[in-house]
Amino acid sequence: MSDTNGHAQILALLRQRKAVFGRRLLDIPSGGGPVVDGARAAGYAVTEVDLFPRPRMHGVCADACAPLPFRDASFDVVLSMEGIEHFEHQAGFVRECARVLAPGGWLVLTTPNVLTLSARATHLLTGGKVLKQGFVNEIATLR
Repeated sequence: MSDTNGHAQILALLRQRKAVFGRRLLDIPSGGGPVVDGARAAGYAVTEVDLFPRPRMHGVCADACAPLPFRDASFDVVLSMEGIEHFEHQAGFVRECARVLAPGGWLVLTTPNVLTLSARATHLLTGGKVLKQGFVNEIATLR
């Protein structure tokens, strides 16, 4: 299995920095799978948030572009892999991440590299037409 989304690197970072990061981890949007399972196996208490709940998800169904349903300083680590590029209110999302992070907490955020040749070709062949209709995100595609 190839690691095209950096899962192995994120898991290595979480294992390596566990003593620094703390134990409470918020995964938003949560794709489940190897990162969530690996973080739990490494001893993190993982809370998942996603707009589309799935079986065996341990967390809440919530919109990442709205206020998060957690108290201030609830988490030591907020992990957001390949999600922010889908959010209409990206700055608001980052503010909410900062709000739910404990003092000294860590935001681990990844986003795709849109400068690769394959990303540019995909945009050229599909993205340009879609984006002319307005900002595309999970909510907009449901309407």
